[in-house]
Amino acid sequence: MTHEELRALLPRYAAGVLDETRSEAVRTHLATGCDECLQDVFTRPVGLPVDKERQTANAVAARPRHRRRRRARRVAGVLLGTVAVGAIALAAWAFGALWGREAAQRVETERLRAEAARLADRVTENERALAELRGRADGLAAALTAAREESGRQAEAAREMAEENARLAEQLDEARRRVDELTPALRARQRELDRLRRAADDEHLLRDLLATPGSELWGLRPVAPFRDAHGQVVWHPARREMILYAFGLPPLPAGSTYEVRLGLDDGDRVAGPSFAPSANGTAVVSVPVNAEAQRVREIEVVLEPAAAPVLTGSRRPPPS
Repeated sequence: MTHEELRALLPRYAAGVLDETRSEAVRTHLATGCDECLQDVFTRPVGLPVDKERQTANAVAARPRHRRRRRARRVAGVLLGTVAVGAIALAAWAFGALWGREAAQRVETERLRAEAARLADRVTENERALAELRGRADGLAAALTAAREESGRQAEAAREMAEENARLAEQLDEARRRVDELTPALRARQRELDRLRRAADDEHLLRDLLATPGSELWGLRPVAPFRDAHGQVVWHPARREMILYAFGLPPLPAGSTYEVRLGLDDGDRVAGPSFAPSANGTAVVSVPVNAEAQRVREIEVVLEPAAAPVLTGSRRPPPS
């Protein structure tokens, strides 16, 4: 439809009497950000005018429904607050523990490096002293008759120095080996710390979504044979990303990963990001949503490359 054809449908769309096919066309057009049409819709009254008796009857009939909705909103608010507080506490605890372990590893590595540098300096000094002693021994060899005792003492000193040098060289090799062993562990800790930092950023986004009016909460249930996994999805239709929070995910087999998949209302599947959970099976994943966000109806967590569904959830239909 052209812009003018869609604009002619706005009064009936705002009154709620437009059929679903053309309503979808109007919503798609409004989602493009057309300021003129958006202002036209927002300034119109919603619904058709009704007589006074019918308004009174509708108000009386709607009171129980409003009370049920208020109770549902209160329960949803308590649940969302509990999930957010638990997630933040878990992330803070894991971040603090990992930071402490990383600091200890860093201190130990720095100590070993300092010790290795000290030992290397001693080896250099001993090598220099050994060279000096050997030079003096060569000079004294020309006067062997007059300096046999001195030559013997110098030879003994050279032997002791060579033994000391050998011991120091062994200690230096051991220190270098220890540094080589600690370096991969330190790098692994750094990668884990980076993952927790990204998770903390997703936690901030999760809190923002929970505080935004109109946010949706989807429950994720396990798919047989998986039983212990569960999770939640928080999303606001106006945002271009949703937050997936999963608990109890099974450990990943070697060469495998988890992948998020979005199901659209026409049956198509869209691949989302891949991720690996923490050691306790917890994951916080930011899932980008494309321009056709309103078409998303399902979300799955799939174990790849086996393509085995682990978690699934459906979007709740909007209230009538």
